[in-house]
Amino acid sequence: MFIIKLGIRETVMLRTLTSRILALLTAALLVESASAQLLSLTAVRDGRVEAELIAEHTAVVPGETARVGLRLKMDEGWHTYWKNPGDSGMATSIEWQLPEGVTAEDIDWPAPHYYEVGGLASYGYEGEIVLPVVIHVPADFKGERVRLRASADWLVCKEACEPGAANLFLNLLITEAGGAEINTQAKQLFAWADSRTGMAVISEDGEAEVTATGDTYRLRLPSPEFQGFAAQGGDVRFFPEDPKPIAMSATQVVEFSRDEELTLLLERNPTAAEPVDRLAGVLAWHNPEDMNDTRFFRVDLPVRNVAQSQ
Repeated sequence: MFIIKLGIRETVMLRTLTSRILALLTAALLVESASAQLLSLTAVRDGRVEAELIAEHTAVVPGETARVGLRLKMDEGWHTYWKNPGDSGMATSIEWQLPEGVTAEDIDWPAPHYYEVGGLASYGYEGEIVLPVVIHVPADFKGERVRLRASADWLVCKEACEPGAANLFLNLLITEAGGAEINTQAKQLFAWADSRTGMAVISEDGEAEVTATGDTYRLRLPSPEFQGFAAQGGDVRFFPEDPKPIAMSATQVVEFSRDEELTLLLERNPTAAEPVDRLAGVLAWHNPEDMNDTRFFRVDLPVRNVAQSQ
């Protein structure tokens, strides 16, 4: 056993270093505690789903926005629904009760997955997800925290379906500029949402177009974003925001031309008397060589009725 004798200077330095290390560890634990508090205050289990309000940051600055979200964790094999649920299902909804002056935007819906059960097409989510919502806090807000309340409703399905609901709340601390720390426990979920919302927009500003001929919509996308897709193959699917235009369970025919132009043939909804004036939704391309490589494009284009123009 070795005994090292330290002088006064070395002892003071050691104590100072130890104190700083303990202070850093304490600060880290406090941050983690704040994050954990935000995540664990309101978790509610209803049947097959665990629901909770979470925040991207641990605090909010008055006069700025904060991103919060409805976290849903579904049991394995079960799914909830997108804003257009497809042939069946029900979109998840959030009804907010907010302090005076505080407002909430609509859900920023992440791109969905495609499910087919009993020949019916559904659009939704499985596993653990977050549906982000931007909260606006006025500059003159008074108080130490913003208390958010929300009533969430959903439908979760496998072979059968079960409705679910939860009354949730979340306290956002008020801080000064620069005082809002990243909520480390929610970081990964918001990153997932960003990967399915921050997408390139395909609009009428380019050469893309939608034509309606008979019982078919023809979505033509001559865009450099699709270069290489033809050689790689893979699955391409269009998710319409509105359930009215297309037959959602019908096969979507994909065509690639030699100059990398992508054309998607979509069967019109047989119950729709006339073609719609505009087609909006999400186009997803899945790389067959990399299951983690999925690219999303926001489509918002006017529809040209070829039959009427001839």
